[in-house]
Amino acid sequence: MSWEHEMAAVADSWELLAAAAANHAHACRVIALATTSDVGPKVRSLVLRQCEPDLRSLICYTDIRSDKVSQIRQWPSAELLAYEPSERLQVRARGRLRVVSRGALWRQAWVQLSERQRGEYCRTITATDVDLGADSVARARRNFAVLQLQVKHLDVLQIGRAGHQRVQARWSRGAWLAKWALP
Repeated sequence: MSWEHEMAAVADSWELLAAAAANHAHACRVIALATTSDVGPKVRSLVLRQCEPDLRSLICYTDIRSDKVSQIRQWPSAELLAYEPSERLQVRARGRLRVVSRGALWRQAWVQLSERQRGEYCRTITATDVDLGADSVARARRNFAVLQLQVKHLDVLQIGRAGHQRVQARWSRGAWLAKWALP
């Protein structure tokens, strides 16, 4: 893969992220998410569930009880990292991350979960098998949250044997502004 124009890198990035969100077996389905905390940066793996390039939106799910939720609420700036090994393509997407625990986006995500996935949100430290009775479903719903990253910056790196190509882009006034950068 080689880009002749900076915007081709931006388009390839969104195409990669959309493919990862749509395909459970995609190499970039599991991404790294970096946030800030009172003790410094925190990085963890999450599943990329949805990508909406037109809205510059990336969606993951989380348990409201996790430490990252309070970190995000205090420091909402975050960065997502995806790496596609066969293409040797790294995409970093940075922006504002918000925790969504009610509303249409949250309801749409909840409905799409399987019973097994819903069970993950009502587990306790001592309970490994969960029977999803009415009380458990209610508890699971309270614990389920959507993480939505509103992307404002992209950093795209194509690692090539003959040399690297890197493009940095930022969202400004309704359009991506992209420029070549050195690795």
